[in-house]
Amino acid sequence: TSSLLLTVASAPARERGEMPGNEDGVVLRAWLDADTVFVGQQVTLEVEAMFSQEARMRLRRAPEYEAPSPSGFWVHELPDGGGMTRRSVGADVYEVQRFRRAFFPLSPGDYTIPPARLAYEMRRGLLYAPESREVASDPLPLTVLPVPGDAPPAFTGAVGDYTVRARVEPAAVPVGE
Repeated sequence: TSSLLLTVASAPARERGEMPGNEDGVVLRAWLDADTVFVGQQVTLEVEAMFSQEARMRLRRAPEYEAPSPSGFWVHELPDGGGMTRRSVGADVYEVQRFRRAFFPLSPGDYTIPPARLAYEMRRGLLYAPESREVASDPLPLTVLPVPGDAPPAFTGAVGDYTVRARVEPAAVPVGE
């Protein structure tokens, strides 16, 4: 093949991986896996609570996570995806806890998923009493479309991406069996 030219330019701080977290070294990020879905289609909320090493040492007790619960959705908790992990962001190392929640919209419209919240207690130093703090993610917009009117007569409302697999067992049989 012919050679390709790759030009690398500096990116804004946020794109370089620098975290916008608060002065405590605590970050709460949230996102949806889709911003537009159909009624009944699953949309997954993923949330990451990130703690710098310094913040982790200053925590007084385990943080308390409060997941958003908007009205108009059937909600299902999902496995968190592996417990606590570590992530390097620039020169900093964060401990990351993931939370996942599935939402199934019940009616069409424009919605806003409220912020996820994380409450924690942190000491500023050995001689200071712990202070209660809270960090919240951004609210997330979601558009829910009605199911198209050209659905087949046997349609029962299932919306999403599905995989169907079939196989014949046994794979070989004697004649006449």
